[in-house]
Amino acid sequence: MKNIIFGAGIVGISTGTFLEAHGEDVTYYDIDNKTITKLQKNGKKATEVMPSEWDICWMCTHENQLPKMIPSQSSSDSVIVIRSTVEPDFFDKVDTERVLHMPEFLREKNSLEDTFNPDRIVLGGKENKYTGIVLNLLSDIYVDVDIHIVPQKISSLIKLISNAWLSTQISFWNEMYDILDDHDKFRQIIPDIVTIDKRISKYGTMMLGNPFFEKGITKDLDHLINVGKNPILLKTVREVNNRLKDKIDNEKGRVLA
Repeated sequence: MKNIIFGAGIVGISTGTFLEAHGEDVTYYDIDNKTITKLQKNGKKATEVMPSEWDICWMCTHENQLPKMIPSQSSSDSVIVIRSTVEPDFFDKVDTERVLHMPEFLREKNSLEDTFNPDRIVLGGKENKYTGIVLNLLSDIYVDVDIHIVPQKISSLIKLISNAWLSTQISFWNEMYDILDDHDKFRQIIPDIVTIDKRISKYGTMMLGNPFFEKGITKDLDHLINVGKNPILLKTVREVNNRLKDKIDNEKGRVLA
C-alpha cells in the first residue's frame, strides 16, 4: 500500500521507518524544505507537495494544525490515521468514518525502539472498512502485540490518561523527596525499599528532585485538565511540577548572578 507520512518529526520518522522496514511504500510529506532535503539525502522518498494518490495517510503533525490540514480522500478506500495527541472533542469536527486515531506512546529518546516494540496498540475507529484496512496492516506486522479497537474519543482519553498517570508518579515522588529533606542520606534508599512492593511502580523514583520537562507529558496533562471537571489531583500534579521547575530556575539564576 502507498503510505503518506504527513509531518516528518519524531513520530512521523518513527512511523515511516517502521513501515519501510516491513516492506511498505512510504513517502514523507512536510512543508519544511530542510527536513525534506535531509530525508532525500538519506535515501527517503520525500516531498513538499502532498501526493494525490495514497492508501493510508498517517497524520503526525502538531495537533494545532489539525483538523484543517487533513487532506481529502485519495480514493473511496483511502484512510487517514491521526497519530498526534488530540482532545476527545476533536473528533466532533472530523469525518469519524474514515479518520482513525492511533495514538503514539513514544519516549522522545527511544522513539524507534518504542515503535518497533510497543506494549500495546490502540486504534480508535468505527467498525467499518476503513478500520478494517488499517487493522489488517497492523495485524500482519504486530503479530504478537494486542491491538485494542475503541471509539476515537476513547483512544484519545487512553493516551491522555496514560501520560497523566506518569506525571502523577513523578510529582508524587518529588513531594516525597521534599518530605525526606531532613533525611538526606536515605532519600534514595527509601524509594528503593518502598518499590520492592510489586504493587508500586519504580517509575518516578529515578527522577527524584527533577520535574518532568518532556513536552508530551506536560501537554497531555494540560489537555486532560481541560477535559476534566475541576480535576483537583491533576491540577496539584501540575502545580508540584511547576513549583519544582521554578525552584530549579531560581537556583540557576543565583549561580549565574
